[in-house]
Amino acid sequence: MAKIVGIDLGTTFSAAAYVNDNETPELIANEDGDRLTPSVIFYDEGEFIVGEYAKQNALAEPENAVEFIKREMGKSITEFSREFGGKQYAPEDISAEILKTLKRDTETELSEQVTDAVITVPACFNDLERQATIRAGEIAGLNVQRIINEPTAAALAYGKHLGGDTSKVLVFDLGGGTFDVTILEVKGQEMTILATNGDHRFGGKDWDDRIIAHVAERFELEQGENPLMNAAAYLDIQARSVDAKIQLSTLSRATIITNYAGKSDRLQLTQQEFEDMTTHLVERCRSLVDLVLDEITLTPDEIDKVLLVGGATRLPMIQNMLTEHFGQPPETSVNPDEAVVVGAAIMGELLQSEQTKPRGFLSGFLRASEQKDSDRNFGIARMSDVCSHSLGLVVFDKETSELRSSTIIAKNTNIPCDVSRNDYWTAIDNQTEFAVIVLQGPEYLEPRSCPVRAAYEVFGIPPRPAGMTRIKVTYRYNADGVIEVEAEEVGSGRVLPMRKKEGEIDWGALIRSRELENA
Repeated sequence: MAKIVGIDLGTTFSAAAYVNDNETPELIANEDGDRLTPSVIFYDEGEFIVGEYAKQNALAEPENAVEFIKREMGKSITEFSREFGGKQYAPEDISAEILKTLKRDTETELSEQVTDAVITVPACFNDLERQATIRAGEIAGLNVQRIINEPTAAALAYGKHLGGDTSKVLVFDLGGGTFDVTILEVKGQEMTILATNGDHRFGGKDWDDRIIAHVAERFELEQGENPLMNAAAYLDIQARSVDAKIQLSTLSRATIITNYAGKSDRLQLTQQEFEDMTTHLVERCRSLVDLVLDEITLTPDEIDKVLLVGGATRLPMIQNMLTEHFGQPPETSVNPDEAVVVGAAIMGELLQSEQTKPRGFLSGFLRASEQKDSDRNFGIARMSDVCSHSLGLVVFDKETSELRSSTIIAKNTNIPCDVSRNDYWTAIDNQTEFAVIVLQGPEYLEPRSCPVRAAYEVFGIPPRPAGMTRIKVTYRYNADGVIEVEAEEVGSGRVLPMRKKEGEIDWGALIRSRELENA
């Protein structure tokens, strides 16, 4: 049976890995011999090039390049697209080119066809972003066997170091363009995610951007020109700023040389200056850590281990903040750049073991093998994940005559899950249809400020007086973090037909129609 490979589809770098016959995860080297491939796409005379060559060419022809496409996942082609060769490409089309490259490199190394993969996403990715990731895999010719949250994958990679006595572990995942904090509990070889939160538009790039701005301000002050007005100059400064950030992880100072408009400037940036100009970013990280702890009423001293994931965690200011906050240095036994893809490969191996025998999903746990758990090399044999956001629907509040959100799946509910509420009623006489607007976010937020995950038109309700038809709404949240919706007429048990609604939500029309009330 062909291997299920693990793929870390990252904001700045991507990677693929598999578990070899000795049950050891191995990363795939790309054609340059590197284990990490820059997530940069370059269009060159009718074909896409991905990786270091694309990154270098982007400096000369930025109009033919795309970077940080992960931040655009889930957007429609009208919200974000790039045109190459007279064709419009949506975010998943562009991400698919990265996946095609990883697939090709893996097939070259394994000398066999690769058709199945586990792909990682930030824990904070919503349904649209997860669906887009699955579509990108399909476009690349992959059967996406599982979408797994990046912190969960990283915890699997650290598995050997987690097994044993019961412990609470915090995964601090600061990647190039995303940030997640996850708390999990390990009991022997069972791992349960307790809480997760994150920001998929915050990451190491924000430290890069601060250096870029500093360099540009200095150049304009000294030379009277703003180099950021030129795309090629911007990309050159960006590359030099990233190099400086990396140097400042181990050195006390870095030199950044800027050449633009026939002028040159040499800037020395010390580690202390860098820390001073990015203090607000470190505090943003600390705030999210405290938010996740508060969600499950834990204090820092109740955390037994802190795991580092993502290249940005190499910054001394991040490690120092975590050491101070938790009273212990973070765990560094796994390469933070590779933890996610290693965990994805392990998940692929566990899924492959599962497919060779009867299904082993019991209470959200994945049975690793018919072998005794102690015979496995991964440390973690069973795991469960959680829903990273509350999920509800829009209802009409007859007391306030306003719309509000009614939660069906609470944040941090274990997944996969199947949750129903049957306290919804028709709101007007002879009502035959209503809308299910799937919202992401807590009930106290005004619906219009919540992300809409999906929208459906439910029809076929027998016409009756208002309040005489009771409706049960079910959300099914699968292991990939994708939602399915079902509506049922209580009493008859009849499942009501529905169709997906496209386009913008007309909130005014929803208020006027008073479609669904919550008892």
